[in-house]
This record gives sequence, C-alpha cells and structure tokens, in this order.
Amino acid sequence: MQELIKKGDRIKHPHDGIVIVTKVESGRYGLLVQGKFDDDQAFTSMFPWEFEAVNKESWYCFSSVRVMELASGLKLGGVGLSGPSARTLEVYEEAWESTEETIRLEGSQVNEKVS
Repeated sequence: MQELIKKGDRIKHPHDGIVIVTKVESGRYGLLVQGKFDDDQAFTSMFPWEFEAVNKESWYCFSSVRVMELASGLKLGGVGLSGPSARTLEVYEEAWESTEETIRLEGSQVNEKVS
C-alpha cells in the first residue's frame, strides 16, 4: 500500500476538494498521510494496513465515530481524526487500536441480541 500513496500525489477528498500529499509515514497500523488542500488548509489521515484497496481518486475520510460502520462491512479508505492531539502517528495508532476494540465489542453485543 505504501507505493500507492506517495509525496506529490493528489487525492480526491469526498467533501473538501483535492489534497496534495506532502508526507507519508509508515507505522505499525498503517500509513500516516499529511498534505494540504488548495486553500493551504492542513490535512492528516491514517490509512490502516487492513484496508489496502485505496483508490486515490475516490476514498472516504471517516471520523473515529463513523468507523463504527466498519462492523457492517463498509469498505474504508482512510481514518481521519481531528484536533491538536492527532499530530503524530502514535496518536493515530492508539486511536485505531481503541476503535478496533470498540468495533469488536459492538459486534459481540449485536450477536448477543440476535441469539
């Protein structure tokens, strides 16, 4: 997946236009991708290794809450977290790890209700 996203790439964001990638950093859970929109607004997102089918022309950026939709089998491109604490790859990885745990818990609760 690392070869799919590199510095200088242009990624289409579903809401905010085009992102020009300025930095790609590899981590334990995925790639941390940083860039800028046309209006110079900063962009940061994490692409988890589990979701390798990233189409640079059409991916979706999720908040940590909307990642819950993964439990229903929704295909995910990137995980976007906002706020000043989301500046390092470690923060993203911790957030992704806790989100994975939440998804497992949500899934087991759903299974209990069904049975």
